[in-house]
Amino acid sequence: MANSRAIGIDLGTVYSCVSVFQNGKVEIISNEQGNRTTPSCVEFTNNERLIGDAARSQISINSKNTIFGFKRLIGHKFDDATVQADMKHWPFKVINDRDKPKIQVEYKNQMKLFTSEELSSMILANMKNIAEIYLGKNVSEAVLTVPAHFNYSQRQAIKDAGTIAGLNVLRVLDESTAAGIAYGFDKRMSDERNVLVFDLGGSNVNVTILKIEEDIFKVKSTAGSTHVGGEDFVNRMVEYFAQEFKCKYNKDLQGNKRSLRRLHTACECAKLTLSSSCKASIEIDSLHEDIDFYSTITRHCFEELNIDLFHSTLELIEKALRDARVNKANIDDIVLVGGSTRIPKVQQLLQDFFNGKQLNKLMNPDEAIAYGAAVQAAILTDNQSEAIKNVLLLDVAPFSLGIETVNGVMTTLIKSNTEIPTEETQTFSLTSFPKSQSGIIIKVFEGENPMTKDNHLLDNFEFSGMLLNSDDGLGIEITFDIDAKNILTILVSDKTSGKEKRMTFTNKSEHLSKDEIQRMIVDAKIYKKEDEIQRNRIRVKNSFESYCFNMKAKINDKNLKDQINVYDKKKMIDAIDNILTWSETNQFAEQEEFENKQNDVETLFRIEGFEDIPLLSLENAVKHLENIIPNVRRNAWIAKERSIVVADGLTQDESAAIQLYTMEWKPSDQSFYIHINTVLRESNRDRLTPFLYYLKLVLTALWKLPSIKTTVWSGVKGDLSIQYPIGKEFVWWGFSSCTKSRRFLEQEEFLGKTGVRILFRIECETGKSIRAHSYSKTEDEILLFSATRMRVINQMDSNDDAVVIQLQEIKSPFLLLQSPFM
Repeated sequence: MANSRAIGIDLGTVYSCVSVFQNGKVEIISNEQGNRTTPSCVEFTNNERLIGDAARSQISINSKNTIFGFKRLIGHKFDDATVQADMKHWPFKVINDRDKPKIQVEYKNQMKLFTSEELSSMILANMKNIAEIYLGKNVSEAVLTVPAHFNYSQRQAIKDAGTIAGLNVLRVLDESTAAGIAYGFDKRMSDERNVLVFDLGGSNVNVTILKIEEDIFKVKSTAGSTHVGGEDFVNRMVEYFAQEFKCKYNKDLQGNKRSLRRLHTACECAKLTLSSSCKASIEIDSLHEDIDFYSTITRHCFEELNIDLFHSTLELIEKALRDARVNKANIDDIVLVGGSTRIPKVQQLLQDFFNGKQLNKLMNPDEAIAYGAAVQAAILTDNQSEAIKNVLLLDVAPFSLGIETVNGVMTTLIKSNTEIPTEETQTFSLTSFPKSQSGIIIKVFEGENPMTKDNHLLDNFEFSGMLLNSDDGLGIEITFDIDAKNILTILVSDKTSGKEKRMTFTNKSEHLSKDEIQRMIVDAKIYKKEDEIQRNRIRVKNSFESYCFNMKAKINDKNLKDQINVYDKKKMIDAIDNILTWSETNQFAEQEEFENKQNDVETLFRIEGFEDIPLLSLENAVKHLENIIPNVRRNAWIAKERSIVVADGLTQDESAAIQLYTMEWKPSDQSFYIHINTVLRESNRDRLTPFLYYLKLVLTALWKLPSIKTTVWSGVKGDLSIQYPIGKEFVWWGFSSCTKSRRFLEQEEFLGKTGVRILFRIECETGKSIRAHSYSKTEDEILLFSATRMRVINQMDSNDDAVVIQLQEIKSPFLLLQSPFM
């Protein structure tokens, strides 16, 4: 058991995150795009199913079949007011299937219906797959997190989703409790402290108060709402701008879901901008009926639109404080979790509520919940790490639990925020319950209202065999037992006859049946198999196209110039161009078709001498990269005693191999990550550190840049401050980039002969910008190409005892290799 790797998953409404506890620490696992959070989004097309980043990018293109926000449907009936309100903002179709909301999509030319549990299972299966790639082994156990205000039925629905995804759900943990574990585990507090965790995410707000002392985490109270969050703030902005559009152009956007989705996307960006700026712009070309829409919104306007929602979160804090019997003055730490806690007004209201107390913003709000879930997963699988062996979580029941007695009264046996595990017993007379033909009917409810009609029915069952008309009976004894996993067991005993009935709670009326779960498990396996076929098809397609590009490059190789005549050269290039054109227009051709096309290309190159030049593989390119790291690092950073820094780096062909891989194959080929994980497990950590750092820099740079020079690092002679006086002009052979907002970039530092640190600061032309992908996000980049002519315009001392040489571009660069992706 100690060797198992259970994972923690934060299943969010907007984004999800997966983590694992290993080697004595928690590791947040990045997805295939290098992002540490993954959109909770699924797209269905006529050819494939996409999940995560790939699906989210298709929202505006395939809005009717790109599904998101479905976590809001869990545990709800179709006619619930919240479901009807959410449907107004969704471009996809939600239908009523026996009072359950189901989402209708077109998948592989067929109409299909999915429950929120089934869609959630797809996200969980994807997070499971991300973890398996990273760990290099199968994952079967997980701790899942839910909003604190999720009721028993909703928690069971999340467990069902985990089961469908192939996971044994060890525990369903409140999101804010998980964040509290993360905070306490990271801080390792020796003194007892009262910690309030405020979690404001995409669609819900959770508040948890914990008492933390060393390794003991005692939950005092929880409170929350499942319909206050970032999505609700954005929806208010959408309604605001839709009304503005109507006033300006007398056109109503409400009937055009695609336009509303585009407006929603723009409002999401504006909301993020307003967390750091006082104004944000909305610019959408041809929003509706060829009308371009341009507008602005101020931070003050955004705050006014949502001020009631912001204030409602304070009411939940007050409730949590009351339930915990803690005065706000006795709260030692206020921990912010969830992306929406970045909103300045939210932070101001919190700080004002706690009389100016400093808010703790040190934890990553997007990752804290998954972090805590991984710690709990490690505890539950008996991980023997010293870091967690004494950690103990004492949780509470999120809702009051009771039964219906005479006149529909809610008789509570276990109150909300009671520490679990717990057991409570009460004795009732037979007259307290409605009678059936053979016994009595016991109805179990959860909720805080005095009348059962205002609470949530968990289940009802019949208890028979007692003397119904006897007045001498000793009564009925009912015991509610909740274990540490928050599983409710009910024991009913007739004290007169001794008859007993025990039931472990399952909500038959709302949960999926065993048959439905089994069908969904089978379907999930089919989807997984189809995804594997699709990945293999893409792998073969990319391999085929890479082969064509490599062959085309080899035709011009200087070693072959005397072996291929002009006629054969033109014939081969034309043939490759035709095949690549076919590939471009047949993106969804079968795997066998691409294999046959590659055989056709290989036939063209069966000429003498051509096979003597082997194709470069990514593995060999990366292996070379690994081998040169010690030299690069030594020459670049330990040049103090040397007069010459030797230019050392990848060859052009090796750079091209990595570039093609990162730009096109990275999303579909998982072997690269397995290779990197093998390297990560290298025992010699000193050798690995520069390798991994340099690998990331090279791959990022090659991903962004459309040109490649044969050397990555520039050779430098003598002392740089003397070698490059003001006014000197020279050709810069390096390449780099920076964000467009900075307008200048700083090249790597070198040590001059005298030991003084030198830093090049280069002003770039803002016109040479692209929309480029970096490892963490998509951003506007300014490019500095190889062979760019520079002039030294200034030398200055920086604040950290380094000499800054300021350069300015004076001549447009020439490109040695133009990338087809730019």
